[in-house]
Amino acid sequence: MADGDLSEITVTTSDAGVSTYTTIDGDVLGNICCRYYGHEWDTTEAVYAANPGLARLSPVFEAGVVITLPVVERSSSTGVVNLFD
Repeated sequence: MADGDLSEITVTTSDAGVSTYTTIDGDVLGNICCRYYGHEWDTTEAVYAANPGLARLSPVFEAGVVITLPVVERSSSTGVVNLFD
């Protein structure tokens, strides 16, 4: 997978509703999250939490790593941060 490739990925969903993705050589988690969820913020942490031991692997995955992709609720917070009052 070329670095920065944001094309769609093929995800398998079980009868129980669990979605998984099997990596190909060169995948990185940030790109997987962008391609699956449409964004990276708050999703990489959720994927690491759903996949104990994933963080111990190389940040550039080899082919064949099965990653569970949990449901991630987007924050509805639209708070405004003022740099200057």
